[in-house]
Amino acid sequence: MFSNALDAENYVMNRRGKGTGLVRFREILAEYGNPQDAYRTVHVAGTNGKGSTCNYLKDIFVSLGCRTGLFTSPHLDEHRDRIRINDELIPEECYLGYVNQLYELIEREKLSMFECVTLIGFLYFRDAGVDIAVIETGLGGLLDMTNALSHPDLSVITTIGYDHMNVLGDTLEEIAYQKAGIIKEHGKVIIGDLLPEAEATVKEQADRMNASFFRMRPFEDVSERSFRLGDTEYTLSTTAQYQKKNAVLALSAAELLGVDIRDPRVVDAISGSLWKGRFETVCESPRIVMDGAHNEEGMRALVNSAKQLPGPIICVFTALRDKQGPEMEQMLERTVDRLIITEIPYYRADSGEHLNSGTQTVIPDYKEAIDTALRECGEGTVLICGSLYFVSYARAWLKEKGILQ
Repeated sequence: MFSNALDAENYVMNRRGKGTGLVRFREILAEYGNPQDAYRTVHVAGTNGKGSTCNYLKDIFVSLGCRTGLFTSPHLDEHRDRIRINDELIPEECYLGYVNQLYELIEREKLSMFECVTLIGFLYFRDAGVDIAVIETGLGGLLDMTNALSHPDLSVITTIGYDHMNVLGDTLEEIAYQKAGIIKEHGKVIIGDLLPEAEATVKEQADRMNASFFRMRPFEDVSERSFRLGDTEYTLSTTAQYQKKNAVLALSAAELLGVDIRDPRVVDAISGSLWKGRFETVCESPRIVMDGAHNEEGMRALVNSAKQLPGPIICVFTALRDKQGPEMEQMLERTVDRLIITEIPYYRADSGEHLNSGTQTVIPDYKEAIDTALRECGEGTVLICGSLYFVSYARAWLKEKGILQ
């Protein structure tokens, strides 16, 4: 048992086993009264854009006075930021209480980290009386622990690309089938901008489940930050072009749930919404931008937005070894002025040697790599990218240096 939240967080974070699996996890939830079904839910899957879409949805619901749970992964600043209500992280004392309450179960069932945090999130949202919760899948959808949701009000599939192929499959159709596993019988599903073969797979699954199938609404670009949906113009807080599609998908989803998306409160919510680690400017002088792009699709979106950054762009990059690291490195090499490859102390991390095409600088210590970029950027930009895990490490280092609050 634990006496403080930090020890409890470290205990959960360090649980790296495979866990009990979805069938047994559903049985465990039933023993606790099926907390995941005690409130309305929106279930979000996809290769990229899940977190941002979830955050836009959360901000829309909060703007309308709904007490809104948000469950996302991975964390950026601390493990508790995976679970929040409105804009507040689960309090330390609550997190500690749940871990202590569940300790014997966790040990007996050998729950994985993700099973632990999912169970805590579901219980917390029920006990705190949320009106609705936006739930992001961890990996895939069909076998993901969040798929214990019995009757989400809406399933959302953002994008489908090549990622986690060792688990989800080698083709877009196989990956799409796993993502589409969140669609429930007689439910509703809405998709983002999917390639035809992926869309066809999702549509087939929707038909098998007798579910209503929707596509996100078309929109018109207005400016770098603005777009028009119907007769309403929305402005984003970011210049990341890929966030327009995420915002439109969230608005389209909210509309399916009965929200008047022309409501000025919703328009304001979109303009004020910011999701950390996604083309996030964390400092203006020197200019530091962080982006958790962690696969080819995400990196293509990043390099498209990075063209607008003031140069020289000094990029610090690393990736996890189960990602398309060398391919992402080549995209960055064609985009930035200087590329520094580094490593992070994480068990899934790739090596700098493997990520290096042969012409880039490799500085294995990520702190030294970031400091080198800061010294060299001048009036330009330091771009930190390649993995949300790296963004988390980088944020902690910049906080330690007093650059980030």
